[in-house]
Amino acid sequence: MDNLAKTIMVTTKCSAGCVHCPFSSSEMKNLSLSVERIIFLMESSQEELVILSGGEFFEYGQLTHLFEKLKMKSIKKFRIATGNYIPLNSYIQELRNLQNLDGISIGTDTFRDNPDQWINNLRLLQTKHIPYSLTFTLIKKYPFFLDFFLAVLAHYTLKPQFIYLRVDEDSLIAKKDEIQKLKTYFNATPFIEDIIH
Repeated sequence: MDNLAKTIMVTTKCSAGCVHCPFSSSEMKNLSLSVERIIFLMESSQEELVILSGGEFFEYGQLTHLFEKLKMKSIKKFRIATGNYIPLNSYIQELRNLQNLDGISIGTDTFRDNPDQWINNLRLLQTKHIPYSLTFTLIKKYPFFLDFFLAVLAHYTLKPQFIYLRVDEDSLIAKKDEIQKLKTYFNATPFIEDIIH
């Protein structure tokens, strides 16, 4: 997806603790861009779509100010990337007011730590008609527990815009059964696949 969109890391702060993520390192400094810098980077981007990411977007310290700036008509289309472990209830109205919001890109790495919160956020987004996609990162050395994930999801009707599947080269073979299970479960949903180098 990197060549389809510009990613702007608004903060390095993240409390999820995903084992494969550099933001989980205790040596990582918590750094954040100013709201003005974020808006400048969005406006100067050559790509049609911008992804606001982190760390964890919803741990950014100036969200209220950023949401106000993102309501401007001149802001280009953007997505928000999140691990989906922070309750979104207090942000829903702000998200609904963002006219250029293309959707929320939801990572699945934090699902096993708090599946109830993760599902509640998805149901809330669906109820409020905020589009979302799901991102699966399948890395050979990182267990994902796909069967548990699919067993929990079987109780819900999820309608993501698309599935973003990130796979390292080793996992193309090692996790081919998991990849096929995902494609079967979300058979009516478009997939975007990306090889992690």
